[in-house]
Amino acid sequence: MKICPYSLVFLLAMSLPGSRLNGQQTARTPTASADRTTDEQTIRRLNEEWLKAWDAGDVATLDRIEHDEYTGAGDFGEGNKQQHLDVARHRAGQSTVVNRVIENQHFRFYGDVALLTELDRYPDNNESYQSTSVWVRRNGVWKPVHLHFTRLAKKS
Repeated sequence: MKICPYSLVFLLAMSLPGSRLNGQQTARTPTASADRTTDEQTIRRLNEEWLKAWDAGDVATLDRIEHDEYTGAGDFGEGNKQQHLDVARHRAGQSTVVNRVIENQHFRFYGDVALLTELDRYPDNNESYQSTSVWVRRNGVWKPVHLHFTRLAKKS
């Protein structure tokens, strides 16, 4: 039986100590709250760098930021890190400056796993995408392991 990567992330989040999903809660200390603020800032910065690298076809930056087991899924289908890098390599030099507005960013943390949801608007072509990315922290470094996005209907 093949297990979907999304199922593994959900099961991991459920099993983490202090996760609301596993029925146990731990008190948040001021340090934990401050750490979460730092984690959010770090992931926001990396997410922005990741998006800019995609726009520019910057394969080296994408390779550095993405987890080795990265997968993505969306309107185009699904793919792994190597496929993502191959598409970016093909886009290199063809990309232009992208006018993107990121709105409604929300974080959920489950130990060393973070879920980031956001709305990405592209005013120049009146397109919007809702996305959810899954980030993991290994050895103190946050990396995206999965991205799912869906194009929203254009507003008239």
